[in-house]
Amino acid sequence: MVKGAEARRKSTDGVTDRVPASGLMHAFGREASSALRGNVLVPIGLVLAFLLSQWLIFDVSLGNACLLIGYELGFVIAPGILCYILVTGRVALGLEQLAFGWALGYALEIGVFAATAAGGQRRLFSFYPILIAVIAVPYILVTIRRGGARRVTLRTGRWTWGVALLQIVLFAYLAELLFAASPAPGSPPRASYYSDQVWFISLAAEARNHWPLQVPNLAGLPLHYQYFFFLHLAAVNQVTGVPIFQEVFRSAIPILTCLVSLQFVYAGRALMRSRAAGIVAASLFFLIGTLKLLPNTPNEFFPDRSQILFGMAFFLPLVTIFGSFVAEPRSWRDWRKWILALGFMVAAVGAKVTILPVLLGGILAMGLYALLRARRLLIPLSTAAAMIVLVLVAARMAIYRTSSGLDLSLLGSLKQEEPFSYIVTLLPDSRPIRYVVWFFAAVLGALKLLSGLIIGLGAAWFLRRSLDRRSLLWLACLLGASLVFLYAVVVGGQSQLYFYAYGYAAGCLLAAAGFVAMWRRFVSPVRVRPAAAVGAIMLVLALLAIDRPLATAPTFYWQSLTGSIYLPEHPLGPACGARSLTPGLYAGLRWLATHTPPDAVLAVNNQYVTLGPMGHCTKILGQYFYYSAFSERRVMLEGYYSSEDKPYPPAAVAYRYPDRTPYPERFRLTTAIFAHGSRAAVQRAKDRFGVRYLVIDRINGFGNGRSARLVRALGNVVVQNSAVEIIEV
Repeated sequence: MVKGAEARRKSTDGVTDRVPASGLMHAFGREASSALRGNVLVPIGLVLAFLLSQWLIFDVSLGNACLLIGYELGFVIAPGILCYILVTGRVALGLEQLAFGWALGYALEIGVFAATAAGGQRRLFSFYPILIAVIAVPYILVTIRRGGARRVTLRTGRWTWGVALLQIVLFAYLAELLFAASPAPGSPPRASYYSDQVWFISLAAEARNHWPLQVPNLAGLPLHYQYFFFLHLAAVNQVTGVPIFQEVFRSAIPILTCLVSLQFVYAGRALMRSRAAGIVAASLFFLIGTLKLLPNTPNEFFPDRSQILFGMAFFLPLVTIFGSFVAEPRSWRDWRKWILALGFMVAAVGAKVTILPVLLGGILAMGLYALLRARRLLIPLSTAAAMIVLVLVAARMAIYRTSSGLDLSLLGSLKQEEPFSYIVTLLPDSRPIRYVVWFFAAVLGALKLLSGLIIGLGAAWFLRRSLDRRSLLWLACLLGASLVFLYAVVVGGQSQLYFYAYGYAAGCLLAAAGFVAMWRRFVSPVRVRPAAAVGAIMLVLALLAIDRPLATAPTFYWQSLTGSIYLPEHPLGPACGARSLTPGLYAGLRWLATHTPPDAVLAVNNQYVTLGPMGHCTKILGQYFYYSAFSERRVMLEGYYSSEDKPYPPAAVAYRYPDRTPYPERFRLTTAIFAHGSRAAVQRAKDRFGVRYLVIDRINGFGNGRSARLVRALGNVVVQNSAVEIIEV
């Protein structure tokens, strides 16, 4: 008995006391089993293994996968955590440091990349992690020697496995909805991708090759846009050489889901004192959206909204920091938190411009509460509001110099909401009647938007006495502010919805607190056997894995596993003309990327893409961005996202009336070059816009055999195949 006790006891210096071999083996086996179950590296390893398996299935090589993970660790996570330790003065490694430090790493990466690009010293970017380490490591070592460091434990709990399970489910959804639906360019006979994502590739290529940034599809125009996410993509490509396509369609969103889910967990712990609330909130945000007759999961903000997720990486830390001021009014005196908040604000305003207005609206709503109940909150709330206003003004001057397309229009969004927009046309022309209809439309529309959260929101209200009521109020103010912006402003392309995207995240935290409170109040007392819980989880996963019942063919994911995937021409239709990316066109564009100088400008004979289900033409839009995306070169006129003041007319109208296009000079030159082979137009395009190469797209572009012969006479044909001809002028 004495020897057994000695076998289990360790000396103060961490060395196990000497015991008989048999007792040691028995104790070691039990300790090893317990350590394996409780080691945080095990769920991390499972998540990485699942992600790697999906990447390897969907055309990401093992080398590129290792480069992507290595870059994230070496250029984002490690520098961010080191910098976070320096700012906070707390030498520790835990959920807080990972959730905040990871996001801070993105802010550092963006700032350093922009500085080195603007200074013409892009090579120096590769050394910035070393610089951060040189500054931070001595401070950490001195703190450790003084005994001021917290002990690092690699033990895990149930919440870690909950996060790991959620991330694996999200990766499975990504594989089905994003990876499988976007095969590698050049592999299928014809491929078409979501136009926003293609434009993202163009913007990332622009940041990779040029500074200051221009609109890649309209060479010569300065870029005034929320482009910080594309600086990150360009930085990854610059260091690793991984194709930007793989970043946009394979790596960026899975990595961001990992970070954002961890931030939800930390926000739940910091604001609600419950990691479980954070896990539930992350599940609600990613998997539950507006309830519909035919529900579609995941949430509509996922998975193709990578910019929303990138902005969320800065929004959630700001929500947590300002939430700590609300819950603990004395904490605002910690100047370190203000430095972190300022850094996250600057990163957020360039990642997604809708973030700071939602925070400002929530802070103003909390200010009204402070005037009535808690006057101690006035100083931190006023300071936070002033900082946000200053950052917004600075961003307006430095990044968003042109009109944002945002118009104040009370309940203007409802004019795009059915069936009320139709009902109003049937009513008499009476303002009081219309106001009543719009009022009910706003109420019902808000309830519809919150339909997936209503039960949790109601539970948070009724069980508020068991929760932190100030934190609940803070989250409710953010959610309410986002709804006010949604119904008070109108942005082109219905982009006012992005205000609600961030308020919805706050609403998920609020509803999750209610769900957890319900669980603790009504369900937790009921004993559930672990075997039954595991069986229920396995059943749910099995149901998710089964393809749709009554489907006549397997979905993209299972076709990919069997090697029989064929991507249909969605969103194209043969009745409208085959406007898509073919292997021949892709090969020609990649030739431009590797054999032409970065400042080369292209002229192309197509600006339009057809949208609609197979065999049916519903829309023809001037949003064909494949040329600048895959050639990584600027284009004189490639396409344009229409706005209210500059709409892009249909192709038939544009060719007949060039003055109706947003950029008539560019359109006239393009038509003169590719329809008539005009040397004068080529010279004008060369002098005015720097055009050096002409791209004749035989699949998607206009023109005929005679016009193609005229264009060939304008220069030297450097690439020619069945899909494309490229001419150097």
